[in-house]
Amino acid sequence: MRLILFLSVILVLFSDLRSQHKLTSLMNLEPNPFNLESKPINIALLPISNKDSLIIENFHQILQSQPNISNNFTFYSYVKLLQLNKITKIRNLSSIDPNCLSSLNELLNIKHVISLQESSKGLNLTMRNTSTCDIEYSYLYVDTDSSTAIKEILMLFSDGVRSVYSEKGRLELSCKPNDVLFTINATEFQIPFNNTLNPGNYIIAIKKEGFTPIKESIIVEAGKTVYKNYNLVEAFGKIKINFSPENVEYIIRKKLDSSIVLSGIGNIPLTQFQEGVYLFEIKLLGFTPQNRLFRIRANETLEETIPLNRSFYPIEKITSNEPTVVYGLKVIASMWEYEIQYDLSGSPSETYDVMLYLISKEQPDKKFILNGLQGDIGEDIKVGKGKKIFWNILKNMFSPINPKILKYSFYLEID
Repeated sequence: MRLILFLSVILVLFSDLRSQHKLTSLMNLEPNPFNLESKPINIALLPISNKDSLIIENFHQILQSQPNISNNFTFYSYVKLLQLNKITKIRNLSSIDPNCLSSLNELLNIKHVISLQESSKGLNLTMRNTSTCDIEYSYLYVDTDSSTAIKEILMLFSDGVRSVYSEKGRLELSCKPNDVLFTINATEFQIPFNNTLNPGNYIIAIKKEGFTPIKESIIVEAGKTVYKNYNLVEAFGKIKINFSPENVEYIIRKKLDSSIVLSGIGNIPLTQFQEGVYLFEIKLLGFTPQNRLFRIRANETLEETIPLNRSFYPIEKITSNEPTVVYGLKVIASMWEYEIQYDLSGSPSETYDVMLYLISKEQPDKKFILNGLQGDIGEDIKVGKGKKIFWNILKNMFSPINPKILKYSFYLEID
């Protein structure tokens, strides 16, 4: 922890504080709550949570090392209070527990409890009154040179003053690409960034899907400018997909902007993709289409098998009773619908009666009537090219998922 290092240098730094305190200027504060109290003043040093216990103990050692402070205050450290707890029997030694504060006041005549928390911005000191449990004083001491915050906190006890920054620093930051999520101490800003900041320690974070994120700590000093220029590096993962059946059609899009990054037919071999979320559109005639989302992570390989569910068995064959009149026969199947294409030959004035049936290999003489036919079907169909018949298979009585449909074919009857 930084406070352990502070302890070894604080005596030298504090002895010449006014001459070396380049980052801040001082101003008088309203009298501290303990300024008018008789000396020595009892103060407890308690962490808000266990993770702050080491900080508060090191801070106690620093306070004890300053005679002009220790002569006026009696500090009860966290360790000392734990030892005394056999007598006081305080259940929860915490600076934010009202029962703890009240017990410290009644049993040990402790008037104030101080807690210290370390954050990315510096050291936050909070002082509470044990009688009222109210916060008497709270201030964030910005740490810029590994000792500034401690020096300023010590002044609170020795002189009853706090430091106020008279000069700011500046941060100039750019990034490629610049359409990124950029934060300073978790607050979002735009790039390029060029602005003044209070001296202190700041956490810079830059994120963009498909790129390796950047996170680092920078120190801004009064009167100085920090220049930062970042180039995000693309991050890649790999994916391997097997389909069942194999001959599916697929389109892979970036979910972020729907742009197509890959399309094809069949299994996808081990392929490199930029990190991000992708939408897989998968289809195959006779099977239920699927849309699947995959997140591809940097330096990871994703392998998966995707089975498709049968939706219907397509009919691909068509015959006619008049092969000399009908030509260009073609069956185009889509989900739940067929398009039959044909051309009729003959003199321009001729017309024909056209009907469409299903026939099976098992009963070749039996014609199954189809419902829901539209297009160039029925009586008096004129001679010509580009004739089309549309049939919705959902309007019929047989099940399209019956594998026996493979034995059926279309039969175009011309009269």
